[in-house]
Amino acid sequence: TYHITAVSDADTVANMTNHSYWNLNGHDQGSILDHTMIIHADEFTELGAHGIPTGKYVSVEGTPFDFREEKAVGRDTDIWNLWWLSDAWKSDF
Repeated sequence: TYHITAVSDADTVANMTNHSYWNLNGHDQGSILDHTMIIHADEFTELGAHGIPTGKYVSVEGTPFDFREEKAVGRDTDIWNLWWLSDAWKSDF
């Protein structure tokens, strides 16, 4: 379980994130690029020149970020991005 909280005394932007990575083969057992996955997301966040999100959502259709069907993590890209989950997969946090 991973739990994050924040307290502020004024209106504040909070970016709760976790950058944990897992190798399903085990520690020091090679790359994860052959692992397969599905991401139920129709859009991803466009990144600007310095890797900062621009606020624009871009369709995954026809891009290396289209993981709506199972495929190897490293098949089309080794670059990660922010995906926007399809409504059916969103939850209230």
